Amino acid sequence: GQHSAVLADDGRLYMFGDNCFGQLGIGRFLGSAIHKLTELLSPNEEPPITSVSLGALHSAVIAGGKLYLFGSNDQGQLGLGTRGGFEASPWVLTTQEEVT
Repeated sequence: GQHSAVLADDGRLYMFGDNCFGQLGIGRFLGSAIHKLTELLSPNEEPPITSVSLGALHSAVIAGGKLYLFGSNDQGQLGLGTRGGFEASPWVLTTQEEVT
C-alpha cells in the first residue's frame, strides 16, 4: 500500500500516507496523501495498541484483545460479510475469542 504506520512503545499509533479509502483510520477520507504523522489513539479508549498490520488499502489494529479494521472493503478484507465500500473509522470485528 501507500500508507505507513509507526507503533510507539506507549501503544500510540501514528499513521501517514494515502487515505483515499480511510485506511489511516482518522474518520474521514482525503483524496490526497497526508504527509505528516497523524496520531490515532487507542480506539475507544481501549488498552494500548499491541499490533498493527497494513494491507494495500486497509489496516488492522489489535488493542485490548479486539481486532479493529478500517479502509477499503473491495475484496471483503474488513470482515463485514460483504464486498465493496470502505470504513474511515476503526470498527471492531466480532470474534468468539480474544485476538492476540
